[in-house]
Amino acid sequence: MKKLLSIFIAAVCMITFAACGTDKRKDNDGKEAVPQENEIKYSLNGLVKQASLGFDTESLAEWDVTDDYSLNVSVAPVWNTKNVYRETVSFIGKDDVATLMYTPTRIVKVYDYYLQKEYAENVDFTVSGNTIKLTEKTDINFWERKDYYYAGPQGAYNLPTDKGYLKFSEVVPNTHQISVYYEHDGKYMGKVPVGQSNKFSVVNDKVKNGGTLNICIIGDSITKGCGSSGYIMKSESARNSLPGGDPYKIAFPSYINLVKQFIESKGVSVNLCNTAVGGTGVSNGLSQIGQWTITPDLAIIAFGMNDAKVDVDTFKEKTRELIEKVRELNSQCEILLVSSMIPNPDIIDWLGNIAAFEEKSLLPLVSEYDRIGLAPMTSVSESIYNFTGKKFEDVNSNSVNHPNDFLHGIYAQTALTVIFGERYNK
Repeated sequence: MKKLLSIFIAAVCMITFAACGTDKRKDNDGKEAVPQENEIKYSLNGLVKQASLGFDTESLAEWDVTDDYSLNVSVAPVWNTKNVYRETVSFIGKDDVATLMYTPTRIVKVYDYYLQKEYAENVDFTVSGNTIKLTEKTDINFWERKDYYYAGPQGAYNLPTDKGYLKFSEVVPNTHQISVYYEHDGKYMGKVPVGQSNKFSVVNDKVKNGGTLNICIIGDSITKGCGSSGYIMKSESARNSLPGGDPYKIAFPSYINLVKQFIESKGVSVNLCNTAVGGTGVSNGLSQIGQWTITPDLAIIAFGMNDAKVDVDTFKEKTRELIEKVRELNSQCEILLVSSMIPNPDIIDWLGNIAAFEEKSLLPLVSEYDRIGLAPMTSVSESIYNFTGKKFEDVNSNSVNHPNDFLHGIYAQTALTVIFGERYNK
């Protein structure tokens, strides 16, 4: 079953990343773009490309890496920076090898996930190329395989893989992840979003000239904020389940709140109405729109993770209903569609049609309507797994289908790239 699942994912990705035409590309100013060396052709009708060489940025020595959240570095795209902020990895078994996205030229800091305890190179871990291994006397928390993959189901929320049963639990995976800050000279070889700022002129004008922006959101648990420490730490039981009680000084925001804070940092007053609900799918979107208390200038629609058994045509038409309803509220509303990240590929009979919605359902709608863009998180997340060698357990918060803080950051980077263009943070 796992082999069949892997073949399915590979097939979807081959379709998703196929070249779509040879039209000359335009940059955000409408000028013809200069092709990057070794850059592959655009795919997804120009909405996904291979990353180009990272931009020069400030040294990590200038970052206050002892704080667990900084807006500027959190929204810096991981594919366009020489500095990587709080990349997470985990170890299943003491002999496991963790993979970083790049080969570090300098390891700046390594902390536990909660940034309370610092670890030392050659004392707790060693680095070889872009891999990290634990030392014999390490203080880093790692999983015993029997505690990560159970031999049999332990309750209602255990899910089967070919390696054993996973415990479907928020918070617990993060206690076995570490945060790595480092500099590198590498080039990201995966797929990244293309700026679509021409579809978000109202939002861009607000950022340029100031004013008030109404943002309304519908979606599932990821868009509600699940997986981000900013959301998790709202729960007293979650705080009490962590070592030392409540270790967070400043919890990391969800991707929606990162987008909000970035826009606010440009002098815009943002009214946010997020009615996303965990466990819901595209069929629940109309009821969520019914709970909006403001009229949107920008609407974000983000379903898919709970729609695995919905066929691609139904998902498309249900999304169309949501678009039409939003446009009834404001005919000039700009809309960002967000495809779902790939869930844990090891889980048996879970993926379903999730990987297909981006190309088969959402992309046709982007082509059909004006003022609608697509944040291709399906392509971006798949690329992180396949091109960098990172494990799903490195970037999740519940072993199954929620992003951790690092991946919430990449969600935000993807959305901001689409809305504001590829140099939005410059």
